Order: sequence, then C-alpha cells, then structure tokens
Amino acid sequence: MARRTRFLAIAAVLTLVLFVLFPHYKHAWTPTPITSKPDGETTETGPLPGSPVNMNQAEDLGTTSDSYGKLCEENNCFRGSWKQREPPLVNLEDVKPWTGCPAASKTGGSETDVEQGKSSASRLLDIVNWKWEPTHSSLEEWNPEAFVVRLLKSPGGLVFLGDENTRDHFTALLGNLNHSRISFDVDLNTPLRFKTQHVQQYTLSPSDPSTERLRLAADVPVSRLERPILTLIQDSLLVNEAELQTISQRVGKAEDHGWTRELPSVHGWPSLVEDLAATRNEERETVTEDTIVIINTGIHWSRHQLTLLKARNNPADEQAYLTEAYRQMVRVVSEQLKVNPRVFIYYRATTPGHPKCYIHSSPYKTPGAAQALEKNVVSRLLQGVATEAERQQKRKWDWDLFPVHNEVWRRAIIRLEHERKMLFAKPFPLQRLYAKWHYLDIWSQALQRPDAHYDPSQDCLRWCSPVLFDQWTRHLHHILQMKHREAAHRLRTDDLFN
Repeated sequence: MARRTRFLAIAAVLTLVLFVLFPHYKHAWTPTPITSKPDGETTETGPLPGSPVNMNQAEDLGTTSDSYGKLCEENNCFRGSWKQREPPLVNLEDVKPWTGCPAASKTGGSETDVEQGKSSASRLLDIVNWKWEPTHSSLEEWNPEAFVVRLLKSPGGLVFLGDENTRDHFTALLGNLNHSRISFDVDLNTPLRFKTQHVQQYTLSPSDPSTERLRLAADVPVSRLERPILTLIQDSLLVNEAELQTISQRVGKAEDHGWTRELPSVHGWPSLVEDLAATRNEERETVTEDTIVIINTGIHWSRHQLTLLKARNNPADEQAYLTEAYRQMVRVVSEQLKVNPRVFIYYRATTPGHPKCYIHSSPYKTPGAAQALEKNVVSRLLQGVATEAERQQKRKWDWDLFPVHNEVWRRAIIRLEHERKMLFAKPFPLQRLYAKWHYLDIWSQALQRPDAHYDPSQDCLRWCSPVLFDQWTRHLHHILQMKHREAAHRLRTDDLFN
C-alpha cells in the first residue's frame, strides 16, 4: 500500500510539472533588455544600466518575441519567409556603422560621389527593411548583452572559421555589438605565429564601464577578461597545403598544374582553436560553457579554383572527383575539431549564388517561389555570355555543387553526433568526450534574398552587411538561449526528484 501511495504521489508531481509549470517555463526564462527609469527603479523590461544582473540565472537570460506564442526549434527556425519591416527604417542612424551597399548606376556611371552615396544608402535601407519570420513561430528577441554574457562563460567565446562570407559575418557582429555600446580592444596576446592579417582577436575593453557589468552578470573572474571573446580565423579551404596535396593525390592530381595557393589561410589553426577552448584551472568552476565555433567552407571548392585536380573528359566526372575531394576535406577538418570536448561547432551551410542578382530589388515572397525560380543555376549563369572561354570559366565556378557539398556536411554531422553520443555512453575507461556539432541550414533563407548581395554588378556571392549576417547571429542567440533553458529545466527536474 505504501508503494502504491508513493507511486501515485510521484505521478501527481510529474503531472503538475508537465501540464502546469512547463508551459510557463517555456516562455518565461529569457534575456531582458536593460532600460532605466528616472527614479532608479528597475522596469518590467530589465534593470538599470550599471546595476549588476546575474545573467547566469535562467530567469534573466532572454526575451521572447510576442508575434507568436511558440518559439521555433533548431532548423525549423530557418523555415519561413521575409516580411516587410513595420514601421520601416528610414534613417542610416538606425543601421550604424553601415553606410550603404553599391547600387546600380542610373545614368551610365556619370553620378557624382554624393549621388552614388545616396543611392548606396537608399539600397541598404531597402535591403534591411525586410525581417525574417519563421513559419507559425518566433525567434528569441536579440539581446546583445545576454549574448556577450554567454560568450564570457566559455573559455574561448565565439570563433569564426572560414572564408570571406565568414569574415563578413564576424565584422557584422562586431558592428552590431559596438552599436549596442559594447566596446572591444584588439587582443595583444595573440600567439606570435598567429599574428597575421587573417587572424583577428578581440577582448572586451577594460576601460569601458559595461565590461565590468557584463563580467558580474556572467559571474566569471577578472582573468576571463584577459582572453578573447571574439576570434576570426580566415582560412578559405580549411586544409593546409600538405593536406590539400594529399587529397589531390588520392582523387587525381594534375601534372604540371602550376597551382599556388592565393586564398587566405592560417597554418596550424586547429591548435589555436584548441588553445582558445582549453579550460583554465582557476576558472574551472565559473567558466563552464562550451566555446562556440562557427565554420564554413564552400564557395572556393570549385574546379575554377582548384586547378591542381586532374582534368577529365567528362565535366560530370570532374565534379564527382571534386565532391570526393570535398568529402575528404570534411573528414580531415572534423577529425581535427572533434577532439575538443569543450567546443560546440556550428557548421553554417554555404549560401547560394544568384545569377543576374542585379535584376532583383526585393526578396522572393515565398520559399517555394525562390526554389522554383532559382533552378538550373548554371544555365541561367551562362545566359548572355558571348564567348565559349567565358562560358567554360563560369561552368567551373560550380555553383550547382553548393547544395551537394552542404549535404556532405549535413551527413557528416549526423555521423559525428552519433559517434559522440555512443562514446559518451560507454563506461570508463572507454568513454570519450568529443565536440558537439550542429548544422545551420540557412540555404532557403539566403535563397530568398537575391536582392541582398553586396555589389550585384560585380559579385552575386557575397552579401550586403548586415542583414543576413545579423539574422544568422540572432539564430545562434536563439539556439543558445533554448539550450540554456533546457539545461535549467533539467537541473530543476533533477532537484525535484532527488
């Protein structure tokens, strides 16, 4: 009888948690923007600037969007469309530090510098006046201070690793945080071997009053402020010269190719990531979150760029061998990164190129329209190309392989996560701790923005800052807050039943 009574009591408690507390929990523990009142009291939207807020506590870590009641989960957040911003932004002050993106000439190139500046500014405002809306759900509201607090709670903060689109994302985030009055200094302690133009590291500025407030909110020691919170490693292919030569030997290497590496690279970058993510003994109890690494490589894995790969009689065979080389690169890179147990790696999908992106002035209205109208990318890329030599060159850009190579990464991440969980579940001494992985499927979101490339007259691969980059940052912020909320829920549930 006592056993039955105990069982009924536990069942009643569990029912209370699931049906009463959990719905409130799902939307309550979120970051709050900092605002003030003249009398120094806190408001409903947060505490005064300058007052310490313990953002280590779940209740203080987020603000939900009120456009929908339901927060989206993982890659469902990338299922949606772009909607016009209401009310629209009309002033460049609202998008500082960005001043514009090149606009097509309306007079055949005879505009004055002032006229070009106005056209560039107008185009930027047109681009940013569209907001991403997930289908029937919402994202966390962007909270820069909560985002920085999360970075402070990890040994290495946030590391960007990849090509120029990754670099532009990094630069956009710096601009976003500076606009939010969070100040940074160039890290002067970067190891000598990594002091190159392709490595940038920033610490929070010790002279800025917000820095100490953020440190107190993160509840980390002063020593954490001495190390970078943001790092850029610009390496376009992610493999070094020797690794690339080995891969090309395996899949077929051209004789007398004369290939030289001209793309940005950082030799030994895996050791830099390892050092950034390493736990310091004096911070073991306080700096407890995983270092975040956002990586991508894609647009330069093409026959046009990698001429050291052997030419074949059939272009389809050439592409197949290129994809095999890409697959081997993924294995090399993932093996180097996975051994860092305190790292969470987010692979950002390579974004599409849009042939003749200059004809677009707004997003596609639906993802279906984008999918239908952006088919046959190579044939559309070749339309109007006069010479066969130029046609051959553009074919070898291999824009049609971007989704194929994205799928290589997606499948690799499924395998890596399966391996990690299997090894984590093994008993000691067989247990292994590996890095966590997540695939950011931004393809459809970017496919819907043919209007948002940086300079449509020259380049339909790079993006005009900051619109897509800020959206990717907000997605990351959303994921981090959701994971924090889940961890807090598990902790409370464990306390309830222990």
